[in-house]
Amino acid sequence: MILVDTEVATMDAALWDHAMSVNLRSLMLGTKHALRHMLERQRGSIIYTSSVIAQLGGTILAAHAASKSGVNALMRCVATAYGKRGIRANALAPGVIRTPANETLFDDASRDIF
Repeated sequence: MILVDTEVATMDAALWDHAMSVNLRSLMLGTKHALRHMLERQRGSIIYTSSVIAQLGGTILAAHAASKSGVNALMRCVATAYGKRGIRANALAPGVIRTPANETLFDDASRDIF
């Protein structure tokens, strides 16, 4: 998905929907089902995976950035709504991680910087 996640002007709406489903909807559903058990115990911790691109933006990866910004908003909503009931919510926001999928996005000099 990263290799075809482009700028908004040329983005396929199906890609947008896929990014929202994988990166955001899935976390909402996991949270929904986990909360039931955590509320019974009056404790728990939910850790979401966001991305530094949610704060930075960029010229590509618009769907990814928007979905990860949504993850941050979901985390804040869950932390605010359930914190007083013993449930913590936090998000990790890693930067670039070297994977085969993003090897072609950066030249050697850029990879050295990251």
